[in-house]
Amino acid sequence: MEKKIKIIVADDHEIYRKGIVEIIKSLSNTELIAEAADGQELLNLVNKNQVDVVFTDIKMPIMNGIEATREILSKYPSIKVIALTMFGDDKFLRNMIDAGAKGFLLKNTNSKEINTAINNVIKGATYYSVNFLLSAFKKVYGVKSKDKDSEPENIRFTDMEYKIIRFIAKGKSFDEIGKVLNIKFNTVKNYVYPLFKKTSSKNKAELIVYALKNRLIEMEDLDIENEELILETFTF
Repeated sequence: MEKKIKIIVADDHEIYRKGIVEIIKSLSNTELIAEAADGQELLNLVNKNQVDVVFTDIKMPIMNGIEATREILSKYPSIKVIALTMFGDDKFLRNMIDAGAKGFLLKNTNSKEINTAINNVIKGATYYSVNFLLSAFKKVYGVKSKDKDSEPENIRFTDMEYKIIRFIAKGKSFDEIGKVLNIKFNTVKNYVYPLFKKTSSKNKAELIVYALKNRLIEMEDLDIENEELILETFTF
């Protein structure tokens, strides 16, 4: 029998918490361990139970989701944290990423997306709600027009680096990028990982945020009408 994924849900708004709880109960591969109404209660429950995944609201009383995430992952780094957010919580995206959250879901999500998020984080990947990401890019990172002739943050990029960034924004895998550019898979990797360092990015999502901020790409380069492509771009 397949081992079920053990989950705790924390949200001070009962109506949202119960909605997530009922979805988790309905999934065949998950087991609801407990639910909490604030960050401190969440931390206490994690200390008392074996947990694989935590769903947590960001803004909660006593201890917020950012602080709770930091505390949990400092003690139990194998636990995967998925943040439950509202559109107004966009400004907390960076703090939750820095705290170690591996997923972001809007509270009005559905069972399919919750199941996808759980499966992705358990495999070591991350998951970002499409609508939340697009909103976050516009509001948090201030994607504004800049002088197109100016060099972003005085960092220079080669023609190959520009091409690879644009392909990543289109959701292309390393293998697909290699085939289009007629270079080997490992060669693509040898370009991408230095790009992370060059732009102080931890992953593809942050690289794309950097590229948007600095006019290396535009929002339309993300092909936002293609939901499957956007999900592929930000699930890695």
